[in-house]
Amino acid sequence: MMRGFLEFIMRGRKQAMLMAMLFVFVPFLGWVSSAIIALVTLRIGILQGLFILLWTTLPSIGLAWTGNSTSLYFNVLAGTGLTWILAVILRITVNWRLVLLAASAMGILAVGIAHWVIPDVQAWWMAKLQVAVSQASKAGVLDISVASSLTALKPITAFLTGTLVAFFLLMALFNVVIARWWQAMLYNPGGLKKELYQLRLDKISVVGLLTITALVFFNNPLAQDCLPVLILPLALIGLAVIHVLLANTRHNLLWLAGFYGLLILLLRPVAIILVMVAVLDSLIDIRKRLKGVE
Repeated sequence: MMRGFLEFIMRGRKQAMLMAMLFVFVPFLGWVSSAIIALVTLRIGILQGLFILLWTTLPSIGLAWTGNSTSLYFNVLAGTGLTWILAVILRITVNWRLVLLAASAMGILAVGIAHWVIPDVQAWWMAKLQVAVSQASKAGVLDISVASSLTALKPITAFLTGTLVAFFLLMALFNVVIARWWQAMLYNPGGLKKELYQLRLDKISVVGLLTITALVFFNNPLAQDCLPVLILPLALIGLAVIHVLLANTRHNLLWLAGFYGLLILLLRPVAIILVMVAVLDSLIDIRKRLKGVE
C-alpha cells in the first residue's frame, strides 16, 4: 500500500501536487505534505519541490490575508519551508552531517534574530506565560496560584525560544528522513539505513558546538537560549550510534523500544548521555571499532 502511494506520487508533478495539497487539510497529517515536497526535491529536483511548496502555501497565504498570519509563520516558514531547505541541502551535499550542521546554524541564527528583535526575550515570554496561566486558572485547570505557577516557570524562559526553534528543526529533519526513507524504498533499498549508520560529526564541528555551549556557564543569555539547538545534532548522532550498537543484538527492536521509552520518561539525563556518546564517537569512531557493523 505504501509503495503504491509513493509510486503514484512519483508519476508526475500533478500527482505529487495533488497529494501534497490534500494532506495540508488533513488534521495531524500535515507533515505528510512536507515529506512529499522533500521527496520530490530529493528525487526529481529543487525547483520541482519549490513549485509544490508554493502551491501548498496558498491556504496559509489565504488565512494571512484575512488577518491570521500564524499559519503562514509556523506551517510554512518553520514547517514546510524549512523541510524544503534541508532537503535541498541533502540533495546537493548527500551528507547528513552537513544537513545537521546547517540546521544548527539556521537555528542559532533564528534565536539570534529573536534576541535582536526582542531585547528582553525572557520578559516577553513571561508576559505570554502570565496570560496563559491566568486563563488556565480561570478555567479551573490549575490547582496552585498564578504567582506560584509563574515563579516555577520563570527559569525555563531562558530556553523557551531555543526549545521552540529546536522543535521545528526536529520536525523538519523528521520530514526529510521520512522522504529519504521513501526514496530508498523505491530506488535504493537499505540506503537510508546505511547513511544514518555512518552519520557522525568531525572533531572540528564537535569542538565548535561545545565551545558555543560553554558560553552558557558565563551566563550569556543568547548562548543559554541556543542550548537546545546546539544539543539537537549531538543527540541525534548519539541516537545513530545507539542504533548501531543495538543493531546486531538479539531482540534489537525490543531494546530500541525500551530505549525510546526511557528517552521519553527521562528526556534530560538520556539526552545528556546521547550528547556524550556523540562526542566520544567523534573522537574514537565507536562504529569502526564494532565488528560486524558495516
